[in-house]
Amino acid sequence: METVNIRFNCITTILRCLIFIVEWHWHVEFEFVFVQEGTATFWVGEKQFSLGQGTGIFINSKILHRYFSEGHAIVPNFVLKPTFLAPADSLIYKKYIAPIQACKVDCIVFCREINGRQKH
Repeated sequence: METVNIRFNCITTILRCLIFIVEWHWHVEFEFVFVQEGTATFWVGEKQFSLGQGTGIFINSKILHRYFSEGHAIVPNFVLKPTFLAPADSLIYKKYIAPIQACKVDCIVFCREINGRQKH
């Protein structure tokens, strides 16, 4: 595992392991995870997702989650405070970031499919 600090309010971690487990946890930061190679299983609240190469997931603030891979995988993730995107007293934060933090969406899965077809 390699951790890189970028500025003072976000962290990116690249998991390059044959087997890895990130146990149940939550944090106030947003988390973006990308499966660069291999596959990984994610639990977000009571939902479970198996994601393969080229897919990713956004995990909202204060959401209980974990992830796991038992095969070779490269899974970079990016954890950032919402204020990394804009100051809390700014219009951008109030209009775009605070509503995401406050909404009931716990995660969003990103994949290459568009309307059921694989994007090339």
